[in-house]
Amino acid sequence: MAHEENSSFQNVNTFISAIKTGASGETVQIRLSDGSSFFISPGTYLDLNLHKDGIVDHDLRERLQQAADFHAVFQKGLQLSARREHSRYEMRIKLLQRGYPETVITRVLDNLQRTGIINDRRFAEAWIFYRLQKKDEGPAKIKGGLLKRGVKSALVEEVMREYLSPQKIEESLAAATSMAIRKSGGDKAKFIRILQNRGFSWKNINKFSIDKFKKYYNDLR
Repeated sequence: MAHEENSSFQNVNTFISAIKTGASGETVQIRLSDGSSFFISPGTYLDLNLHKDGIVDHDLRERLQQAADFHAVFQKGLQLSARREHSRYEMRIKLLQRGYPETVITRVLDNLQRTGIINDRRFAEAWIFYRLQKKDEGPAKIKGGLLKRGVKSALVEEVMREYLSPQKIEESLAAATSMAIRKSGGDKAKFIRILQNRGFSWKNINKFSIDKFKKYYNDLR
């Protein structure tokens, strides 16, 4: 009977069997005597004052699990941010799609936002630059893209006023006009529709593009 009690006591008292730091130095693996492992940040490792052969009770195991969950989501957030700018909303959707717990995602996003790793204003600036330079889009489509990605309307308006000058809109429209002329096949209604779908207003199309369309197809005759 005494032997059974001692055996039960040993099973309850799990301990840290190994501590390993990853090659990048960004992750510490805590391996327990029951075979489980937790991957946490170096900062958490120091905060928890962990050491080899240390006893891991229920409370510490819970803290290790929470730290491991946070670290996994945080690292994925860093990976996504390294590829390109993301809005907070866009990052949240991508992390949810990967199956991470929403409560952990919220904590991670708060951290990423607080430290400036994600920033909706910076995302909006990058979005406007890219859509103007690479996609030849107009104001309406640029604005719609930002709103769809969760950037607040007031911020969208502010950044568009700052970065979407009449000259830049005209330059983007000129490039889009050349593309629309080729794709329209001489169909004026189709030409206008292509440009409107690109986010340009009828006012600007009529002012800058219609004459170019007419001239191009008149010259072909």
